[in-house]
Amino acid sequence: MKISLAEVDTCLHFAELEVYGYPSSLPEMPHEYLDVLTVGEDAARCWSTKGSRILLTSDTFSKEDNEYFIAADVPYTPGSDKVYMLPMNTKKTAADDTFGYPDFAVEVALLDRSLVIEGTQDEGEFADLGGHFVVLHTPHIHQHLEGALLHKMGQQGRLGRYPLHFHMSECVHGSTLAKNVIWESSQRCVVIHGSHNVTVSENVAFDTHDGGEWDNSFLYNLGAKTKDMVPNPVVPDGDASTFWITNTANHWKGNVAAGGNAKAINQRAGFNPKTNYLGTFEDNTAHSYHTGFATYWSGYEAPPDTIWTNINAYKNSVNGLFHHGTRNIALIGGLLADCGAAARNFGHANAVYDGVQVIGRSEHVQSLIDEGRIEMQSCDSAGGMSVQPNQGMNQGTIVKNSVFSGFDATCTGGRSSAIYFENGQVRNGVLDTVPMFLNNTFGPNDAHISACMSINESEENWVRYIAVEDDGSMSGTNQPGFYVQDEPAITNFIDEASCEETFRCLRFCPGVCLQLGIVSISSAYTTQGMKMHIQDGSKSATVDRGRMWNGVAEHHWISYPMPMILPAPTSGKYTISFTTINGDPAWPGYAKLQLNTAPACSGGYDESQISFDMPPPDDRCNDLFYLDDFTTPPLFTTYPGMVTHGWQNYFTGGFLIDHSEPGLPFFKTRSRSSDAGFPYILRYLDTTCFAGLGRRQYTLSMKIRIADTNGTYVETDGSSEDDKSPRILLNIQGLKSWEWRVPTNGDGSWHQFTKTITLPIDSSSAINEASNEAYIRIDNAWGNEIHLKGDWSMVLEPIQPQCTDDSSCADTVINPCEERMCNLDTGLCGDFTPIQGCENGARLDR
Repeated sequence: MKISLAEVDTCLHFAELEVYGYPSSLPEMPHEYLDVLTVGEDAARCWSTKGSRILLTSDTFSKEDNEYFIAADVPYTPGSDKVYMLPMNTKKTAADDTFGYPDFAVEVALLDRSLVIEGTQDEGEFADLGGHFVVLHTPHIHQHLEGALLHKMGQQGRLGRYPLHFHMSECVHGSTLAKNVIWESSQRCVVIHGSHNVTVSENVAFDTHDGGEWDNSFLYNLGAKTKDMVPNPVVPDGDASTFWITNTANHWKGNVAAGGNAKAINQRAGFNPKTNYLGTFEDNTAHSYHTGFATYWSGYEAPPDTIWTNINAYKNSVNGLFHHGTRNIALIGGLLADCGAAARNFGHANAVYDGVQVIGRSEHVQSLIDEGRIEMQSCDSAGGMSVQPNQGMNQGTIVKNSVFSGFDATCTGGRSSAIYFENGQVRNGVLDTVPMFLNNTFGPNDAHISACMSINESEENWVRYIAVEDDGSMSGTNQPGFYVQDEPAITNFIDEASCEETFRCLRFCPGVCLQLGIVSISSAYTTQGMKMHIQDGSKSATVDRGRMWNGVAEHHWISYPMPMILPAPTSGKYTISFTTINGDPAWPGYAKLQLNTAPACSGGYDESQISFDMPPPDDRCNDLFYLDDFTTPPLFTTYPGMVTHGWQNYFTGGFLIDHSEPGLPFFKTRSRSSDAGFPYILRYLDTTCFAGLGRRQYTLSMKIRIADTNGTYVETDGSSEDDKSPRILLNIQGLKSWEWRVPTNGDGSWHQFTKTITLPIDSSSAINEASNEAYIRIDNAWGNEIHLKGDWSMVLEPIQPQCTDDSSCADTVINPCEERMCNLDTGLCGDFTPIQGCENGARLDR
């Protein structure tokens, strides 16, 4: 490694004896043949040195348009703000070329410094092994490095070998890395690891490979032309980011990321920092990348009221902002322009955009297209802000006080709208939260909102029942109302005559006020094809239980949401009921109502206006597993031969179906090492069958065994002392539960489990709207696989003779003020009748 130091002066330009890069054979040129940079007096004074190398960042979508140019041999004139350059082979965007948006002008930086630290240039297998500089285990020592050029530093594929590296130095208050240049690094640039209170400011990283700590400050740094490294298991930097943030408890202000392969500024927090507070994050810029700002893939579960201020993202080919697995970030101010998607809320709960300027296609980019400097971009390169339909109840996106323009392309739908509904990871197939748009403005010819991608182009699930509240600013009518999908489950309950025609898959209905509610039901295969019926006097509609996303169907443990997007009921109450695909009365395991945040308008409904119509017991109650079919696939399943039916798995790796044994197939859970002690399987029962069947008996039967992750069968004795014995729990919510420990066989044979239970006498009154859930749960597998043979059943036993005389019935009486007589003709105990003269349990007169 070579260190060169020139004479110290007040400028940070390169000052070694030989002038790198200046073409010695080039004749002197008249000034009129030179290009001129207008950069300000201070910069002009320091940069007007023959041979100074000056970086001009990309003004297109490509990192390759980051280039440096050579200063000409023209002495500085006091008071001048100009630097004369040798002829530049590329036109660059200046502030005057940006149609009023000076942020679009290229950044300019001097690449030369007086102090040069340079790695030796090796060849062959060592070509990517440069020098490295590390501050190692030096707590409470003030470190300072300013004004150095670090060239050909970093050792690709070697952990901890970076151009500038603070490693495990703990608190180093007052330490500074400032005004340095890192050029042609082989691995990362500045790395702060396990060190705190470092200020990294006004550094330049150019043509480099990739780039729990707290209270560090990253101020006014420039990174340009960041390239991916070859991925390797030691330093897996294949998806390079110019600023890679693993702990948000630091400060970032005024930084610029100007061109790279992947993401510009990526908050990719680990498990513990994922919920940390955010220090300062303001005035940062990202352009000329695939994605500008990202919280991908781990996401950032930010505390409430976390703020990004004045963030600029433009000319990013796919995303300006990309949020995934994230919550609670509010973007205040800023500019999002000329991106495939201005802001993609792929998974961002409680997102807020306030006072943001969003441009689909700017006049500046159009001028570059007209000049032939960039290719004509498709409509999807001029994308707006996305809204995720499956964000979660009460966690919808809010966009307010923002200005949209440049969305007047002739595309028929998709991202070219200012607002569009997301089609990625739309897994529930329904809207489960209502976004809000307040006091926004749009260009005169802009397409304001589209739901077509979400409805027609969602790979994982198509979306139904979309509704969006608008204060009138988006529709341009100045009348509050709702944009709605043309679905009878919505439109049957409103005055359709007031609604506009469908445009981009939504209709605007002024004056309409709707409330979103979600009725969650079991997502087991046995509920496929069920329908939810909504009745309001003479008005009615049906909501289908659609298909689940395939990945959820395989691990089908979450509830299925049935939406209700309704105004206030004209009759005073909505009645909800369920039927099977054949139209028979049914109960979907459970039905739990949750309401979204009340709309800003006046109207909607509340929980007191919803009533569930629970069907009485009938033949369906003779076997609570009657919908299970062990010989043909369940209805509508995408997995032929799946026999899990009503069973759902929790905290396991999913189900596997095995046909290797005689008779019916069996299913088994997939074990994962992280599941020790937690995995279980569960199935919900038709609770309404227990109403009116007090004292009736059900017999539960199944064949069970367990095996470890190596496939070895596990023997248990079925006692509570044996902590490996699986447990079977039958629970009727709020009424009664039964629990059994089950022995299993080590030779692979099945244990036949059979138990008969007697329903409590008060089951009729206990089963109601508030207590409508019952289930069977098998747990305590402790990391083992649970195997279940496909001939399980829960059968209602026929009524048996119960008495030969009145004394036989006396044992069934619980209330001391009731009696029960034996009917000798039928052999059955009669109804419970009150005893005359009995008060408060005291038999005053028998």
